[in-house]
Amino acid sequence: MAIKKHPIKIIQAGSSFIPFQIQEMKTKSVRFRFNSKGGSINLPPYLSKSNKKAFIAKGEDWVLKYVERNPHWMTIFRAEKYETGSKIQTSLKLYTIERIKGKDNKITAKLYDSKILLSAPETNKELFENLDSIRRALHRVISKDLKNEVDELIRTVNRETLQVNINKINIKYNHSNWGSCSSNGNINISSRLLFAPMWVIESVIKHELAHFKEMNHSSRFWNIIEAIDQKHKQANVWLKANSWHCDF
Repeated sequence: MAIKKHPIKIIQAGSSFIPFQIQEMKTKSVRFRFNSKGGSINLPPYLSKSNKKAFIAKGEDWVLKYVERNPHWMTIFRAEKYETGSKIQTSLKLYTIERIKGKDNKITAKLYDSKILLSAPETNKELFENLDSIRRALHRVISKDLKNEVDELIRTVNRETLQVNINKINIKYNHSNWGSCSSNGNINISSRLLFAPMWVIESVIKHELAHFKEMNHSSRFWNIIEAIDQKHKQANVWLKANSWHCDF
């Protein structure tokens, strides 16, 4: 069966508003998940209406207990995060949000120097129902603003290390990896990496440059990494510990 998504519910935990996605899909068991988009529950199709209702209530309780055990998520979903005066500190530039009234509750973001004019629904509930759209709007304006600096940084690291032939450089709002490259010479960097310290960003860049020599993770690849990046292990530790913080 196709995935059936219910309207997103909003679970309030103190001053945080956490999206909760309910999905009915072909699965053998009920499954709870939590990531940067909020909580979710996958329900198998054979459940009765009463059982679905009971598991959804259990899922809401699970989300509340999860954020209590992992309080950094409370920060990610706090109500004031996208209000006027809120700051977005990347490693390359500091931005300040100013909320403006837009048309038809559409989510838009425009940049003037270091000020982001954000138009989004006014209430907390509406705001967090559209959380992913807001993040992507912020990603677009900030990535465009920092594109030249990221290009120069990557090309500088390349000149100082492997001196490979780079074609295009792209910044993408990606949660599945911090960077990637292709055989035709393109490098993709996750915009979430912009929140990491410069030495971590440079480590990820070196990792992708090394793939131009070895498109795998063989011993030869890691020999290249060892030769050009003595901090790659520390960078991986930093990213694993702080990935929750690297977002818009």
